[in-house]
Amino acid sequence: MTRLFLFGYLFIFTDMKKLPIGLQNFKEIIERGYLYVDKTRQVFDLIDRGKLYFLSRPRRFGKSMLISILTYIFEGKKELFEGLYIAENTDYNWKAYPVLRFNFRYGYKCEPDRLEAAISYDLQAYGQKFGIKLPDTIFSIQLNTLVEQLSDKQGRVVILIDEYDKPIIDFIMDTEKAKANSDVLGSFFAAIRGLEAEGHIHFLLVTGVSKFGKMSMFSELNSLNDLTLSPEALNLTGITDDELAVYFDSYIQSTAAHFNMTKEELLKSMSSWYGGYSYDGETKLYNPSSIMSFFAQKRFGSFWFAVGTPTFLVEATRNKSIAPKDFEQVEVGNTFFNEFSVEEFDMVGLLFQAGYLTINRIEYHGIEPHYFLDYPNKEVRVGFTNNLLE
Repeated sequence: MTRLFLFGYLFIFTDMKKLPIGLQNFKEIIERGYLYVDKTRQVFDLIDRGKLYFLSRPRRFGKSMLISILTYIFEGKKELFEGLYIAENTDYNWKAYPVLRFNFRYGYKCEPDRLEAAISYDLQAYGQKFGIKLPDTIFSIQLNTLVEQLSDKQGRVVILIDEYDKPIIDFIMDTEKAKANSDVLGSFFAAIRGLEAEGHIHFLLVTGVSKFGKMSMFSELNSLNDLTLSPEALNLTGITDDELAVYFDSYIQSTAAHFNMTKEELLKSMSSWYGGYSYDGETKLYNPSSIMSFFAQKRFGSFWFAVGTPTFLVEATRNKSIAPKDFEQVEVGNTFFNEFSVEEFDMVGLLFQAGYLTINRIEYHGIEPHYFLDYPNKEVRVGFTNNLLE
């Protein structure tokens, strides 16, 4: 506990856990004593209710952390979850399953033929890990061989796929290459669909920034439960107001003292700068990356926007002579969220999926929902405007 006299007041801060800035491995965060916002209640609900899922969320919004958490749950690592909801308040059985994890964010920025080779390389590595010799052939046959033998020897297989759309987005301005990579991924998911139909898959989660609704993946895996706007996943990633108040209380006190503000004043400013993300127009979320960078640096800045903003988004907006205000309170219908395609992309759709726009509110005309999209917060609005002006 830390005591600090400032401006004539006594401030008492509890010990603050380290902020896991840039860390996405659940095991490392727990074992090294970093701060972790417990999402295992929501994760348990997913496991308990279904088995085939897709989730679209912006970059740096907790998708990779979710994949990491699921990896250790399905590997039966109960010791890592002591004190967390899933270990203390559920009857989860902690049975260990063979887990295949694919992260298309790393090592997959490549031409279609090299994409096939990269997938094959990962499969061969899993073959060596589990003691299964894979044939030197196309990756779809290798995947079938690996999963079928794993399922026979160790039980049904868990497949976790992170950032599936990265090989497409990398070439989004080159339609031919983007479509070719889409076709490669379509073959990959077609093989998974066959394995699921044969009863070899225990659980499947696919994450990405975008959902290309007309991509063959979504016809091959037509039984995927899309969590993007589902009530089941409204706070599965991101940080709610309640979570901010509970888990970051010491940082809130310290930062409020730094700015000579009350907690209420600080939280109002933080909400304006970093909150506002929503997938139902009511449940508001903070970007985890921005929140932790803000507490670490104790300054208001465009942390999320400044790191890895896709150049093509800004260039495409500028080339189409679209002004930043044109993206305020954009009204879209219910079919909007399933219309994105590689061949024809819509700027509003891309900005929504990438996290630059969010659902501000929903109005119903009869039973038909109408969604109003807007910038989630000041960080995104200011960052996007400044990039266009530059």
